[in-house]
Amino acid sequence: MKRRFFLKSTAIFATLGCTSSFFLSTGLFANDKKMDFRVVSLEKVTILQDGESKNFCSVCGMSLNMFYKTNHAVNINGKTHQYCSIHCMHQEAMLKKILPDNPKVVDTASLKFIDATTAIYVYSSSMPATMSSISSYAFKNKEDAKKFQKKFGGSLLTYEEVSNATQKTLEDDIKLIDRRQSMAARRGEKIYKATCIKIDKKFSTPAEAKAYILKNNVCPNLTQKELSQVAHYLTKK
Repeated sequence: MKRRFFLKSTAIFATLGCTSSFFLSTGLFANDKKMDFRVVSLEKVTILQDGESKNFCSVCGMSLNMFYKTNHAVNINGKTHQYCSIHCMHQEAMLKKILPDNPKVVDTASLKFIDATTAIYVYSSSMPATMSSISSYAFKNKEDAKKFQKKFGGSLLTYEEVSNATQKTLEDDIKLIDRRQSMAARRGEKIYKATCIKIDKKFSTPAEAKAYILKNNVCPNLTQKELSQVAHYLTKK
């Protein structure tokens, strides 16, 4: 009964307090029942990174298949890191003071990873953005990019141009994301205390926390949204 009442209350909070398209586009406050354009079923996605948390973004911890059409990947110290977005890729590069090495991106048309440096991006279309206020979708073939642009708007840009645009808004986007993640963590704390077995382990990323929760079944029956919120709480506490 306690959990049912709590979930009802948080659903009301999500409806009243999270009307921003930026918050909705990043996933933590999205409606679980509403499938959006970025989602691809697990059997159709390609996961390039290894480890127990391989199905989650290396930076924000979001489920990679839920934002697969904006996935990127790079090599860092000989290991592949996969991200939900070009934003998270550049955020990790900025924090580690490195340049993205051998960047790859999902071709929106074929769902295959391609060389990001030769991709054609449709920037600022009407389709949802991931971890940013401005969307970007990549294509291997210019014809596919033009078809997408004709239907959803936006500008055709190169990887370098999109990277430069992403870096210009990176600090502002991070501030907004930090606010969102703090809100999620507060809700995650309530879910954790109402639902989960006590966890003493420390986590450096939300992806690690998610993988631990799922592997050890310490918070049963969480939705994707609740799992993300609890993971952010465990990472921040």
